Amino acid sequence: LQKIGMENVRQHERMLIEYTLKRVVDELSDITIYGPMDAEIRAGIFTFNVGDMNPHEVSLYLDKEWGIATRSGFHCAEPLHMLMGATKGTARASYYIYNTTEEIDALVEALSKIPKKG
Repeated sequence: LQKIGMENVRQHERMLIEYTLKRVVDELSDITIYGPMDAEIRAGIFTFNVGDMNPHEVSLYLDKEWGIATRSGFHCAEPLHMLMGATKGTARASYYIYNTTEEIDALVEALSKIPKKG
């Protein structure tokens, strides 16, 4: 990390979350995004829900069908989730220096094809 430089790490994280927010907002209508929409004040974490689906089912689908690792649940912040109305929890993708825009492209594609329960 010293060799890379922490400002470069932050810049990469910011670029990835900005890229994610733009793609999701522009292309996916049934995604609820939690947290600030300004990448400048946001960490490299994309927290979301898909329609009224259970976030555990979303994470399981992403893992089993696409090989995309996300976390689901309350992320040690259940009172905040209740306040936000995410009573089943949320799904979360976390980015760091080893992540790429191609991986975000795969996430957006997977979310666009997730089978919605009717």
